[in-house]
Amino acid sequence: MRSNLLVSLAPFTKLARLAQLHADDNRITSLSDLAPTPSLRTLSLARNRLARVEGLRGATALLALNVSAQRGLGESPPAQRLARGSDGDGDDVGDGDGDGAAAGRPRALTFEEASMASLALSLESLKASACGLSDLSDLIGLASLTELDLSHNPLGASDALARELAELLNCSPVSYTHLRAHETDSYL
Repeated sequence: MRSNLLVSLAPFTKLARLAQLHADDNRITSLSDLAPTPSLRTLSLARNRLARVEGLRGATALLALNVSAQRGLGESPPAQRLARGSDGDGDDVGDGDGDGAAAGRPRALTFEEASMASLALSLESLKASACGLSDLSDLIGLASLTELDLSHNPLGASDALARELAELLNCSPVSYTHLRAHETDSYL
């Protein structure tokens, strides 16, 4: 379902045996209409228009979640380049015509606590690159993570971030972590 101008995931909630949903490059702004989908194992929503990851309380079997490069977040230029794509008006995303921070959009993707709690024991792969993340506190408790991609986020090198990252990595058996520095493009 990639690149189909979808604005909602509601039609897919009736597919009780749906195991994988790839809806990258659409116009989805919310997951609130995603009914509990107990068979869903993979959900890929890269390059949509999400500001918050929510509505996943019933997705207790979800193994992989990709929410990278959400359009319209008030990102810095490197993240905008990753998220750039056609938004239907023939120009670049985040160009000041209502897609980005000028339209009052949040600067970073956020994660609903209840959704993350329901994914704590199942989620093995989380890709959240280029989402403006500077705080990892919403992700602490994901005990089953084996793959984590937080590249192209303004994570910085603060003591608080170091504590959050240590707590996140100590509670899960992460074997692959991609943390690329935001400004310098060097690996942390």
